[in-house]
Amino acid sequence: MKITKSILKKIIKEEIIKEMMGGNKFAQIRELFYSPEYKKLDNILKAYEILVSIEDPNEKSVASDYFIQYLGKGAFELANRYSNHDPKSGERLDLSGLDLSGLDFSGAYLRGANLNGASLRNANLTGADLINCFLFETDLTGADLTNSFMTNVRLDKTNFTNANLANVRLLPFLGLEGSIFKGAKWNSKTMISNFWFGSDYVRPQAARFRDENELVQTDEVGPMGAPDDAVLLSDL
Repeated sequence: MKITKSILKKIIKEEIIKEMMGGNKFAQIRELFYSPEYKKLDNILKAYEILVSIEDPNEKSVASDYFIQYLGKGAFELANRYSNHDPKSGERLDLSGLDLSGLDFSGAYLRGANLNGASLRNANLTGADLINCFLFETDLTGADLTNSFMTNVRLDKTNFTNANLANVRLLPFLGLEGSIFKGAKWNSKTMISNFWFGSDYVRPQAARFRDENELVQTDEVGPMGAPDDAVLLSDL
């Protein structure tokens, strides 16, 4: 069999991996990725911190490939940008354009982050702090945003198709220009543009908005102290 350069590289890589398996740092990364919560932001950042501390360039290259294999290039770049971001600088955390699909940001602090053009398809954003975020043309298709904080977000052509907006107060800085809500889930604690969802009690166009977007109701419990079918102005 003729050994080509690509085959030789693969052989060398496999030998490096075998040698690294017994290494402490690589073992730590593998342990994090074998955890059921390996897609959580904290685990991703821990794995990246260990990776960048590896001194041997060949081992670091293999560990980087291993990282990308499990979580993707977007997660690798996420960890890089997040780790090098100084919150005290006043600059926004720039996560724009990254493919972060399927990652677990539950409870994560992403306040003020630039997520323009990022893909967060089917991502877990339950309880995440998204206050003041930029979400222009962000793909949140199928994302779980339950209990997330979305006050003063910048929206434009944001895709919420089939997203879960239960218990969410989605209060954009301006409007909902071009944003898509097709099939999004909501409950009586959901608030969009300062209005509780329910019936046409205050806002006649609310029912039309729900119908046109084929929104899916997930419960029938009204806001505290209000009729079950009420749409109330925000108390904020």
